[in-house]
Amino acid sequence: MTRVKSTGLKLSLLCSSVVFMLWGCGNSEQPQAASTALPLVQVMELPAPVSDRVHQFSGILESDKTAELSFRVPGTLEQILADEGSQVKKGQVIARLDPHDFQVSVMELEARLSEAEAAHRLAAIELKRVRAAINDKAIAGVKLDRAISAEARAKAGVELLKQSLKKAQDSLAYTSLKAPYDGVIGKRFVDRYEQVDVGTQIVTIHQPTTLNAVVDVSESQIWNLRQGANGEVSWFNAEGSVAAEITQIASVPDRLKRTYEVTFALKQAPKQLVAGKAVNVAVNLPYASQAPVFCIPAMAVSSQKSQLYVNRVVNEHASAVAVKAMSQTDDSICVSGELQQGERIILAGGAFVENGHKVEVLGEAQVKS
Repeated sequence: MTRVKSTGLKLSLLCSSVVFMLWGCGNSEQPQAASTALPLVQVMELPAPVSDRVHQFSGILESDKTAELSFRVPGTLEQILADEGSQVKKGQVIARLDPHDFQVSVMELEARLSEAEAAHRLAAIELKRVRAAINDKAIAGVKLDRAISAEARAKAGVELLKQSLKKAQDSLAYTSLKAPYDGVIGKRFVDRYEQVDVGTQIVTIHQPTTLNAVVDVSESQIWNLRQGANGEVSWFNAEGSVAAEITQIASVPDRLKRTYEVTFALKQAPKQLVAGKAVNVAVNLPYASQAPVFCIPAMAVSSQKSQLYVNRVVNEHASAVAVKAMSQTDDSICVSGELQQGERIILAGGAFVENGHKVEVLGEAQVKS
């Protein structure tokens, strides 16, 4: 009985060994099959090239007409006749200086002018008498020369005082600060009874119904802009945008920022837009590239040693093409290189593909660029 059991045990062990060997042989063939399988890739058709891209610029709204008003003569501010936010008409008096000293100067010059005119009349009468005496040969000719000179000096004195009086009258008129056009008082800088000099800012006047968006543009982009180009102005929490047009482009950069000031005129001004509000201006600018520019998903672009590549599928083989990035968003990148519309490029699986290797296309994705 024991021997029979021993023989059965040996047979069992032998069968188990044979099964294990056969199983091991079967598994050894699987890696060999896997090593010959082609890389699976997903492709997409290269879309049409793009000619421009949207650039965003940050700026500030300003009134189309804005002026910092100041007096042309110094004095004490006596009256402020327009408050901040009030509407004024062209020629309306906004502020007034104390006119006393200027009125005194006018009255003084008026009196001196009257005196000079009387002296001129006397000199003219004297000249007439001397000429009559000369005709009668009653006096020497030298007296005529003196009379002519005296009359001329008296006449010149009258003209000089007339001009001085006109200057004093103008200075008196300059004590009243008037609005240069219809507008709104934006800000006041001084209070009553303050002493102001020539050029001291008194108020700001502007026309808030006509607005401009003023932005700073770098030197690398300013060459792309031209007067008459269109843009879209938007702002925080805006439900839409407002069309605008470039009206001014500065040709000299700011000394500190080294940027150029560009002015966009808004074609309409909604009520929520006011001077000083921060806005964004979107402008379509052409790419600075001689080669076509294609916008594709970022996952379709790979890199190696700082060089970007796009893998094409040509005759079921991968073909790497060097490209240059022109712009990028969160999920797409616009590149230029030796690419053509309609070519198939690898969208997924490109990281496992080498240049020139044969690939198996799993499917074609429909991707919007």
